[in-house]
Amino acid sequence: MNAQGVRRGFSVQQSDLMCKRGCGFYGNAVWQGLCSKCWRQENQCTRAKQIEDDRALAERRKLCTPAAVRRHVHDQNPPEHTLCP
Repeated sequence: MNAQGVRRGFSVQQSDLMCKRGCGFYGNAVWQGLCSKCWRQENQCTRAKQIEDDRALAERRKLCTPAAVRRHVHDQNPPEHTLCP
């Protein structure tokens, strides 16, 4: 309270504090309104997808290296080996 006896501050609704997934736990603004349990699940799913995408990208890059392209071309058109010129 201030000198005039008026209470100042802010109020937050109970629903604003709860986890955005509705699990019943309290959320946290740092975790986009999720509780620690729901945030962990969300983060694990996101991380797993990112790892999968990174692996796929790495495989595509392996296939596009100059050595891989030369091997592929060589396999498609093997040189003719003859014993006599």
